[in-house]
Amino acid sequence: DQTVKATEAYALEAEVARLHTENAELRQSSSAHDASKRRVEQLEARMDELVVQKESEINAAYDERIRNYEER
Repeated sequence: DQTVKATEAYALEAEVARLHTENAELRQSSSAHDASKRRVEQLEARMDELVVQKESEINAAYDERIRNYEER
């Protein structure tokens, strides 16, 4: 009876150790995912800034062409 309980205790200890390892791996993976998500958000914000900048440049060039055309 005590041998069975000891065997169960060892099995449970091994399971707890495995779960601790799995938990640590999942936390690390979650942290990496969060970092990747933040990076994607930064890149999207930068892309939005570039789009606005290019739109402004295009509008300025278009306005200049219209003025040049009207001056003729």
